Order: sequence, then structure tokens, then C-alpha cells
Amino acid sequence: MMKTRSLPIVTMASVMALSSPLWAAIPVPITNAGFEDPVLADGGDSGGVPPGWTLFGSNNGVGAFNPTPSDYTGEAPEGDNFGYVLGGTADEGLSQVVSFFQADANYTLTVQVGNLIGSSPFAYGGYKIQLVAGATVIVEDDNLTAVADDTFETIVLNYVYDVADAGEVGNPLEI
Repeated sequence: MMKTRSLPIVTMASVMALSSPLWAAIPVPITNAGFEDPVLADGGDSGGVPPGWTLFGSNNGVGAFNPTPSDYTGEAPEGDNFGYVLGGTADEGLSQVVSFFQADANYTLTVQVGNLIGSSPFAYGGYKIQLVAGATVIVEDDNLTAVADDTFETIVLNYVYDVADAGEVGNPLEI
């Protein structure tokens, strides 16, 4: 039996590449990181893949949503909206190519994951966040942090360059 999961609130904060030898943080842009496009009224739902994002897998229950106080008592971390994936499996979700994988670069991906009020139509079933270089998942968090009802948690994934991943250098870097 395939485990289903609902990823009701996911707001991307940033991806940073830390490159040697200077170890200066270089921001990697994420299109529509806070899912604020399209602009939605309270209770509004985009009803499809938000601009800048790509659907992978066959799940059609994705979009951007602007919660009402009965869904979530606070505000989304980066504005009014958040992105969601409903009933997804490990092979379904939203993705975005943000750069190209570089040799000797370390990456940090920071994501806000939230859980709406339990009575919300977006039943929480966990989350999965991955940073992928080409065909290789280089770092992931598969529901390692408990996210209480009506809260957001900051999830930080850190990747330190591993020569074993050298075959992916130059391939797309995807979240």
C-alpha cells in the first residue's frame, strides 16, 4: 500500500550556495518562493500549479492558498499565501530548477513547513523536502520535524560537497 501524504503549507525561504575558497554565501534565486503569485483573497486557492513551479508525478491537488482565520490563525511566513500538495506520495509534488550543481559548493536550503488547524480541509500528512542535483537526491528531510497544528517550523537542509556526487556537476540543481 502506497503511503499518501498531504503537504499543506510549504513556503520556500532560500537556497544558498557556499563556494570555496572564499566561502561567501551566494543566494540562489527561487521564482515565486513565497507562492505570492497569484494574488489571492482570504480563502482563495489558485487551483493549480503556482507560477514558477513544476508539477512532478500525477498529483493534481497542488496550488497556492491564502488561509482564513478558521484555517490558520497567523499569516504565512512570506506574505499571505503558501504552497500545498495534497495526497501526494514520495513521487509527487512541486519542484523548481534553481541553478546548476557546482563542484566544491555547499548548499543550504531553508523552508518553512506549516500545519493548518486540524479541522481545515488541508489535512496534514507530513512533508518531504529534497535538494536534487541531476538525478541524485543530495540531501532531504522526510518528515523529521513534528509540526504542530496552527504552526510553522523552519526546516534547514545543509549539503557539504561530496566528491561522490562529482558526476552531477553541471546538472540542474532542483528543489
